[in-house]
Amino acid sequence: MIDRTALASDYKRNGYVSHVPILTQKETTGLRSQLQTFIAEHGQDPRFHDWCYFKSHLVLPWIADLARHPNVIAAASALLGPDLLLWNSFVPSKAPKSEGLFGWHQDAAYWQIAPLDKIITLWLAVGDVTPANGGMKFIAKSHDFGQLSHESTFDPKSMLRRGQRITEPFSDEATVDGDLAAGEASIHHPLMIQGSGPNGSDDWRYGVSFNIVAADIEPHPGFPESVYYLSGEDRNQDLIREQSPDAALSGAALAEFKRAEDIAATKYAVVANTGSDGK
Repeated sequence: MIDRTALASDYKRNGYVSHVPILTQKETTGLRSQLQTFIAEHGQDPRFHDWCYFKSHLVLPWIADLARHPNVIAAASALLGPDLLLWNSFVPSKAPKSEGLFGWHQDAAYWQIAPLDKIITLWLAVGDVTPANGGMKFIAKSHDFGQLSHESTFDPKSMLRRGQRITEPFSDEATVDGDLAAGEASIHHPLMIQGSGPNGSDDWRYGVSFNIVAADIEPHPGFPESVYYLSGEDRNQDLIREQSPDAALSGAALAEFKRAEDIAATKYAVVANTGSDGK
């Protein structure tokens, strides 16, 4: 059971919440099996990392279904209200003994939507997550620091597109590990300073993450955005609606994914000029 009042209070104070119960053990086992099958069957495809990094819900029906899970909706609506849209989804898994990492960064550094208080990132553990297997870490209350400057490092170990990291000095004394049990989620603010290390363990780090927005979010002028309806009143026609995938990686699903990529092309053109992540 999700305590909506405590969730909202903790999130407002710290900029993140952790150990939010989302899935039952049976649901988690089923989701992990789907994710393992997807990796096994398509992990060598040239577009695999694109499908994992950007709007995974458009090519994988089970990701779209997961975004509408009652506990995902309950947690998100406690922070954003009842009218919810899915702006992005991704599958940030790390293989055993892999060097992939996320340097200290803020998700919203180059996002072209506002206001930021109307956006959350919900990170769902599909297996136990610890520092040993590359779990996230946060700097508590860092959402109050405001937007910090970033640079592109093109570090080959970075799982961000251009190895982005924060360049301004900041205190990391309030760093907390984002440990999660399988089926639990953390939720963080777009300005939260976060990162994660490599997976030095013998097991996969499995996760699925969603950028959920309130329906009254607005794109910056000249930057069209597409979204997938989740719950409540389907309003705000300034945002282009996405269609549900009929089957995993079907022709129709891949066409819708390509349409979303084309819609985001303006944003990524800015990304190329600024060296940002654009995620």
